Amino acid sequence: MNSDLPFKEKIGQFIEGSLSTSLQYPYLETYIVSQINKGNCHKKDIEEDDLQKLYKEVEAEMELGNIEKMAPIQFVLNMISLLVFPSAVRPLLMENLMIDEVEFDKIISERKDIILNMLFKN
Repeated sequence: MNSDLPFKEKIGQFIEGSLSTSLQYPYLETYIVSQINKGNCHKKDIEEDDLQKLYKEVEAEMELGNIEKMAPIQFVLNMISLLVFPSAVRPLLMENLMIDEVEFDKIISERKDIILNMLFKN
């Protein structure tokens, strides 16, 4: 997030990296959620200055009309939710959507453009 790339490209790289990790470690999110629920995993991943910088970049994109106007934290929550939720409930989705591991991985690998199109207007 600290690169000089245009904002949408930075978000795209973040999404791509997150999805790649999800494919490499398919049950990582499920494990992390279980550890959080046990009280074993409360690690702060971002410094306040970096978070405020991210929020300012989100606000600038909103002013340019590239993102729907909302509180910047809502943009971050939307992005994280779109990225993490499917993998966090992978076994539940696979059973209820009647898909196997290979098909689920294919669906996850296709999410980058879908997520970018949901987050950005253009």
